[in-house]
Amino acid sequence: MSIKCLVVEEAAFIRQIYRLNLHGVNGVEIVAEARDGVEALRLISEIQPDMVLLELVLPLKSGLDVLKSLHGVSPRTQVIVISSLDDESLRVQAKALGAHAYLTKPFTRSQLLGAVEEICQHYAGVQNG
Repeated sequence: MSIKCLVVEEAAFIRQIYRLNLHGVNGVEIVAEARDGVEALRLISEIQPDMVLLELVLPLKSGLDVLKSLHGVSPRTQVIVISSLDDESLRVQAKALGAHAYLTKPFTRSQLLGAVEEICQHYAGVQNG
């Protein structure tokens, strides 16, 4: 089973880090990338990704605003927030809005892969159950 992933991150070099770290992992396929929150919501609506890697600090529309709107346009999408903001209130807010995980930059590859693996297992369970 392929897991369609959308990466939402303004910085091109960080998007590249995600591509390198997720290449060949558990059927995860990065199908699109967005540099801002408006583009992210458009792509989420069009693609209906299984997973989104979401930065909170974005131009045009914040990651929290994307998270608030996301489940209205793609209810099955699982979100991993990966942010430069290490703030407990943001972490709580993101989780309350449906984020599966909240990682803080800099993150380790094992942290990223652990969160991704949990989502892969979620979809495997949905498919089998």
